[in-house]
Amino acid sequence: SSGINAEWPLRPGLQEIKKLGRPFFFGRTKTDHDVQDLAAENPEEDADTFKQIWENAQEEIKKDCMHHLKDMTLGNVFLLSRTDYKTVDLENEETIKIEFDGNQRLKNTIIESLPVLQKTALLFSLGADTKELIRMKVEELGNRIWKIALISAGAGAVPLPGFSLVVDISLIERERAFQKKQLGIDESSLNKKAELLSMIKDDLITAIKKKKVPTATLR
Repeated sequence: SSGINAEWPLRPGLQEIKKLGRPFFFGRTKTDHDVQDLAAENPEEDADTFKQIWENAQEEIKKDCMHHLKDMTLGNVFLLSRTDYKTVDLENEETIKIEFDGNQRLKNTIIESLPVLQKTALLFSLGADTKELIRMKVEELGNRIWKIALISAGAGAVPLPGFSLVVDISLIERERAFQKKQLGIDESSLNKKAELLSMIKDDLITAIKKKKVPTATLR
């Protein structure tokens, strides 16, 4: 439902999910619309007051969702939107930025709830577009190192001159390329980001090293 106090019926399918013991995540969509509606209803408020009104509205939305989902073992409600933030222009000529973290929190929660192999597969299918995803990817990529070491050790047991060295170099190069791609720092990814920002790739790399490019900008 899109309205803050909108009526919506319980769906029998929720109980079936519960019976099957499957993970359940509830996403309440169109949060960005709620912000716009609140701005229209409170045009004369200043920025600080409007932010507090929005905080209270979010709690109201969550409580309403939890009320309808009371029979479900639900830990949280995720407030979703089409964008990660929305700017609101108030009548007093103040402009405020409302950020939505529900999209990313839902993504992270789903990843963490999965079994190891499924978690790894899903994580590696996603782009490195937030600090939290990068942290998760770095952790998973670190777990691959011992596997590469085991393969290398197995190759060393083959009694052929030079075989282990060739295998090691091949493994290292493939793993290096894979990890760079996963973290979005391979040649292709950097060129795409530079193009989006209308920058030369080398200038982009320099800016990132100097921390002049916000993480959100590279999404």
